[in-house]
Amino acid sequence: RLLDEGASHSGRRMATAGELYGAAKLVRVECTEANKAYLQCKKKSRNPGECLGDGAGVKACVDGLVAKLNATCAEPYLKYQKCLTDNNARFEECRKQQKAFDACVEQSKVAPAAA
Repeated sequence: RLLDEGASHSGRRMATAGELYGAAKLVRVECTEANKAYLQCKKKSRNPGECLGDGAGVKACVDGLVAKLNATCAEPYLKYQKCLTDNNARFEECRKQQKAFDACVEQSKVAPAAA
């Protein structure tokens, strides 16, 4: 059976593609250290199992950010996600929704400002 969007083998919810696309700029800022640690590990070791802990750190950071966004900016985040999903992740088609989402993030201080 195929996994439903947002489901996982472990029973814990996985972020959807729309959530990840919508949060991409913020993930870059918020999860920089976790991503660096993971990439440094991957560079040092060819053994995929060596970096599982660092990979889990990246996932935990992204999951935490997505949860904060869903809790704090749910309406503009969902509208931005839907636009990105409906438009094949063409960000240029979703500037209006992005502007509303960015304003909510900035106002709520849910994450550092993304450049």
